[in-house]
Amino acid sequence: MLLGKAVWPKNLYIYHDLKKTNAGGLEQIIEQVKKHRAKVVIIDTMTPIRPRAPKGVDPYQHDYDVMSSLQKLAHELRVAIVLTHHTRKAAADDPQELILGSTGITGAVDSWFVLISNAQGKELHGSGRDIEEVEWGMEHGLNWRWKIAGEAWEVRKSQQRRDVLRLLEQGEMSVADIVKALKRPVGTVTKLLHDMAHSGDIERKERGVYAHI
Repeated sequence: MLLGKAVWPKNLYIYHDLKKTNAGGLEQIIEQVKKHRAKVVIIDTMTPIRPRAPKGVDPYQHDYDVMSSLQKLAHELRVAIVLTHHTRKAAADDPQELILGSTGITGAVDSWFVLISNAQGKELHGSGRDIEEVEWGMEHGLNWRWKIAGEAWEVRKSQQRRDVLRLLEQGEMSVADIVKALKRPVGTVTKLLHDMAHSGDIERKERGVYAHI
């Protein structure tokens, strides 16, 4: 389904029996990498191979040790190891805090990325030791793939403008009504409307009232 009409890659192998990292899982990765001369290892998801933390062990230290074992293995084998993991249900101001578990997970890896949802759609946030911090707006591509639509702030701005135009297609609206419909801060909406009127996207009919051109 993911490949569409494309031919199944000859060098793609799927392994179903990976054990926990402290119970033979690392050795299985080594075996499979050498057997298939792999360059990339994708573990989906991390939870089944993550050992349960022993009683009395600091959660941060436990998560850091688990991730470190995989990070060191990737460097030793000269392969990329990509792990998929879950996010918290609770909201957070810092995308890194959305990753389920302690910060020991992100503290040990070379880089991390989080796909998040907000009022503007989907965004991919990430950072790492050898990359600059990224915030990309994302959109769906073909065959369940994701495409980078641009810098997140630009995509947000574009989406907000589209939302305003969609509202004003129904007729003239006051700033208060637009704020209520968009569920965004009045200051943010007021500035957006001013900018859109200045650029000729919408028309200011009277004080506090705007219309579609």
